[in-house]
Amino acid sequence: MNELDNLTYTYDELSDVAKRCALEKLHDRFAPDHGWWETVYESISEFCSPLGGVAVQGFDSNGGWIAWEGYFRFTDEALESMANNYGGEQEQEVIAYMQETLALYRLSKQALGLEDNGLWADYDINYRNVGTVLDKSVLQHTEDSPLSDELYIRLVKIKEDMCEMFLKWLGDEYDYITSDEYAIEMGECNDVRFDEEGSIVDD
Repeated sequence: MNELDNLTYTYDELSDVAKRCALEKLHDRFAPDHGWWETVYESISEFCSPLGGVAVQGFDSNGGWIAWEGYFRFTDEALESMANNYGGEQEQEVIAYMQETLALYRLSKQALGLEDNGLWADYDINYRNVGTVLDKSVLQHTEDSPLSDELYIRLVKIKEDMCEMFLKWLGDEYDYITSDEYAIEMGECNDVRFDEEGSIVDD
């Protein structure tokens, strides 16, 4: 046993009063770094990768908006892969709506006797407010197959739903890395020890 161990304590070994002090110290030591959101950006990129490329430009720390752009091609293979990899209720709802939209697109093509050249959307970077209605020009499509009003509304809703989902991911991540649970876990992982009053004792 290290001699220091005889004079210091783990978080669990502290009194309740000392734990309150220790928790404040742990929050200070393991406060979120600038750029904590990069891991969420990576998760967003991974989620969208079956559909195509996506780039997140920024977000409001109060959860008001998130700005991103993406070029998506909706296919059965891509959506099936996403459905298999994401089991969360919100994620499943978003993916199911994409699948419904793709099916509707194909039915409309068949009804009109038009060639199915794929459903895709080029989302604009300047989308910041979740409730904003986009101009149709933002959701580009083939010139010989203009977007129907119903499909346009659905593609806008897909982006709105994705914005809300991504903002939730960011909020959940921030809530976690600022939680007592996270601070205590980080203290344990880094073998942080305390004096009897709960102040951190550095080696």
